[in-house]
Amino acid sequence: MSIYVSDVNNRKGILDMKCAYTFPVILLILLIPCCSSGGETMLGSNNDIHEEELRFPAEVSVAETFADRFFESVESVVIPNMASLQLPVNPEEVFNLDDIINVSGIGRIPEVLLENGFVVYEPLYVTNNPIRAYELIETWDQPVYVSAGIPLHMLHIFFDQILQDIEENYLYGDLEIVCRNLYESNFERGCNLNAAFFAVPLAFLDPDFVPDQSIAEAVDAEVALIEEHLGFDDSPVMGYREDYSQYVPRGHYTASPGLERYFKAMMWLGRLTFILNGGEPNGQMAEYIVAEDDARVMTASALCIVSDLSEIEYEGELLLDKWRRIYEITAFFAGFADDLSVPQYTSAARETAGEAADSQLIWSMDFYRLFRDYVNSNFAGPAIYSGTGEL
Repeated sequence: MSIYVSDVNNRKGILDMKCAYTFPVILLILLIPCCSSGGETMLGSNNDIHEEELRFPAEVSVAETFADRFFESVESVVIPNMASLQLPVNPEEVFNLDDIINVSGIGRIPEVLLENGFVVYEPLYVTNNPIRAYELIETWDQPVYVSAGIPLHMLHIFFDQILQDIEENYLYGDLEIVCRNLYESNFERGCNLNAAFFAVPLAFLDPDFVPDQSIAEAVDAEVALIEEHLGFDDSPVMGYREDYSQYVPRGHYTASPGLERYFKAMMWLGRLTFILNGGEPNGQMAEYIVAEDDARVMTASALCIVSDLSEIEYEGELLLDKWRRIYEITAFFAGFADDLSVPQYTSAARETAGEAADSQLIWSMDFYRLFRDYVNSNFAGPAIYSGTGEL
């Protein structure tokens, strides 16, 4: 399961679960299968989980048809139509032909223009900027043919600049709040896997953040791999292979140090996942990525996150509302996640554990198997292959 399935790269959604399945923990997180690594990870450091009651809301609504809230279809009543000229063209039928010949510097009416209806010449002014080209043509005070490329190019620019502004001025802050609260909550309950999982994006979102010494070694090693972005390596936190070359900021994410940090945080949350299915044999090229007990730990950790989102408030607003806002905005720009996420895990938890359940039950092997089988039977796997690309 993933928290945010984001595609800062190919933005997906938030909190995805994969049918590996995996479940990353918080914003822009995908749950993906993991493979065992030779070094020690956070998977084996969750032995002292505090006993508590985990709660799962009746429904986590995500407006997957929310386009109706933002867009109203307008029926077009204009039928574009322009009378065509017969070839070869009679110059007497083109009212501005002499003007065009003069302003373009051609000097005379070329026969090939009359024969074909168009002609190609070296431009008087050379520019690589299509907008500047149209600005020059506008000074001719002549009818201008606007190709489809121009409005599409401008749409891309508007899209990119709007998204950049939203990410830098709104989503960045929400993401930091969600990650910080989930880090603190899971550290207090003794779930080091979740604490480390959220400490990694916090290290980018807040340069002054220092993780607790109990998880600092794994978190610092993870951050170093992300900063080096050299390629595939074992994740010190999650324990399976990750392609760290994906963490190189690109596009508008290179516009400021803040956007670069946001990019790395969202990439982590969108790529790393909590695996649902584990067993033997397991490993990089085996049938399973992780052992069954590791999958149990990941699944219980994911359910702790789901419960926290619906229970923890920040300045009067549930973390779940912040998560939903981030998810819906990113989905509006880039589409919804194809993986399992918070809504599906919440629904599955209520069906298998009820509205509230003791944490000892959630962490038990019997419940893990019940929950795993329910998810496998009732939800489809991911439609897009991503994340652990070398596995």
